This record gives sequence, C-alpha cells and structure tokens, in this order.
Amino acid sequence: MKAVYNPGEIAVYKVGNAYYWWDEPIWGEDEITREECSEILNIRDEAGYHASQKSIIWDNMEGFTDELQREESLPDSLYIVTYFWWDGNYLLQLCDHGITKQQIIENVKNQKYREGADYFMIEGSDKP
Repeated sequence: MKAVYNPGEIAVYKVGNAYYWWDEPIWGEDEITREECSEILNIRDEAGYHASQKSIIWDNMEGFTDELQREESLPDSLYIVTYFWWDGNYLLQLCDHGITKQQIIENVKNQKYREGADYFMIEGSDKP
C-alpha cells in the first residue's frame, strides 16, 4: 500500500470506552488505518479552539486556573472535542464525542481542556 498524507487530517478512534485522536496520520505507514477510525476530521473544519495558557510539561501549575476563552460564542450543537490530557506520566490525545456547548463550557471550568482543545461540530447536529 502506498503511503498517503493529507495535511490537516485528524483520525478519531475508539479503544475500549475511550476515544483518542491521531494528528495527521500517514495512511499506510502509521499504526492506524482508516477502517479503524470512527471519524476523520480536518483542522480546517474546526468550529473553535481552547488555547493552552500554561502546560504541566514545562510550567509550574500551582495556583493556575484555566478560564473560558471563546467557548460561549460556539453555536449550539453537538461536538467532537480533541484535547490533550496529562495522566501523570504522559500527555494523552483524548476525545469527547457527542457533547454539547454547555458541556464544553463546564469542562473548561473544571480544567479538563487546560492543555489545549479543538472543537468540531458534528455535521447536522445544529439543525432543529
């Protein structure tokens, strides 16, 4: 199989009960295949993002509280959120799948996206 690279693609896949994401996979070379993906997103289709202001990797996080950025201006819809999460040893690339704008806002307030996140609307979920 010839290797294929499509800039901006984000592969979303499920392992057990958790969703993960792989940034710009090289199909045919990387460990993941298109058939294993529940979604293939493109960063150009991002509805919004949450920028990391500080990272546990290189910053002292003592006393730091992440705050809302652009989340309140997101359209009411269902979203896939790709984000980084520090598990104590590694920076994981996790996804929240099928969550609402209000859940995104609560997750920011609860410090879930402080390592950064991208928001993608689920197609058709903003329609009445």
